[in-house]
Amino acid sequence: MQRLLAAILGFLVLGSLLATATLAQEMGAGGPPGRSEAPALRKPFERFDGTITLRTKDGQSRELHVVIRNWTIDRGQKIPRFPEAGFMIVQLRGGQLTTVIDGKRQERLEDELWTVPVGSSMSVETGTDSATLQTMTVRNE
Repeated sequence: MQRLLAAILGFLVLGSLLATATLAQEMGAGGPPGRSEAPALRKPFERFDGTITLRTKDGQSRELHVVIRNWTIDRGQKIPRFPEAGFMIVQLRGGQLTTVIDGKRQERLEDELWTVPVGSSMSVETGTDSATLQTMTVRNE
């Protein structure tokens, strides 16, 4: 009987911990809806981070630093400056997203590819759906 009560109590404690963790994730890092704190991006999933060597037309070797990341941006987020630097190739893998690059606002379609030139910044906004992006950033080594 004591084992049964201990098991039930353990399940209740575990269930309440899981419910609290789920609620905290839904509310996000900024707290309850309506707070005017800076949006927080989730940590990206890094697919590749390394140096590659290319051979140019004249036979010279050129080293480039390449980083490929997958980003999930929660719904209702406005990220004023996306945290990548260098030439960037971006693909919207899923969801809804609007970008502003060099003052030009554009809604993006799922599976759409676009580039962000060196020296430009990109801001992103999600609507009623979250978005998943894959970025490839290329910088001179």
